[in-house]
Amino acid sequence: KCVDGYELQNFGPWNGVCAPKAPCPPMTYGDPQSGGDCRPCPCPLTNRENQFASGCSIGPGGNVVCDCLPGYEGPDCSYCANNYFGNPLIPGDSCKPKPQDNCDPMGTAQVRLPDECVCKENVQGRYCDQCKSGSFYLSDDFKHGCALCFCSGIPPQSCVSSTWRRRTTTVRFNVPNVVDQLKVYNSAPIGPAGAVRYITPVDTGLHPALVRGEVNINSITRSEPSIFYWGLQDSFAGDKVTSYGGYLTYQLRNVQPNPSLRNTAADVQLVSENSLTFLYFGDAKPTSDGFLNVSVQFIENSRWQR
Repeated sequence: KCVDGYELQNFGPWNGVCAPKAPCPPMTYGDPQSGGDCRPCPCPLTNRENQFASGCSIGPGGNVVCDCLPGYEGPDCSYCANNYFGNPLIPGDSCKPKPQDNCDPMGTAQVRLPDECVCKENVQGRYCDQCKSGSFYLSDDFKHGCALCFCSGIPPQSCVSSTWRRRTTTVRFNVPNVVDQLKVYNSAPIGPAGAVRYITPVDTGLHPALVRGEVNINSITRSEPSIFYWGLQDSFAGDKVTSYGGYLTYQLRNVQPNPSLRNTAADVQLVSENSLTFLYFGDAKPTSDGFLNVSVQFIENSRWQR
């Protein structure tokens, strides 16, 4: 009989000799020379289809440690590495490389493995990069990916996205050549108390002046209640279709911080040549020192009215 770690080899005199046991074959572990058996590597399972390692061994703590193949992680190769998907713990399954994600993030609601782009409500296409008929302008600004067409008097099916791009127009009022172009508009209240509305602004003919760096109007008549608006210069007027989705930002000074003293008129009025008027009612609040910073987005939402 051979001692532990040796096995009988049937050759030589005396019916054979005791020789050291051979090491465990690939994808098994154990120590035959110490009398242990060779067992299949659990990397993570012991069936050959779910062994995702080049080998395994006994670690310092007595646990089996696997030498994982690319795409697998964990001491027993039971996890998929980054950019791989699958479940190595399911017999027959494995970790597979994730396909390149070509889904357009602006139009994609979610990505289903392996490579399905699930589009937002108004978006279509293999990669969720096209607006559906009746919508346009794929953008992060829209919950449903694309904006619905709003062509006055024209069937919305004829609406398409434009390749035009917007640019920012800026102006400072307190410079001489701009003050000369400023117009002041008057919007008078109509209707009973509690249901007051304001008429479309009309040009007052007043001419602002620049006084110590401030735009000043001294000839306003306060005998009747009225709302006064600054009219933007010509560079802000005309066909501004590319401003859709953009912002009008402005700052006012000397605004009364007490909300009970504020009127109910629209903050911004857009008036077209055919007298179609859009009213914006914001909720911006002035600072304690009277500064009011406003950002108005040109997009359909509950703050705009006709």
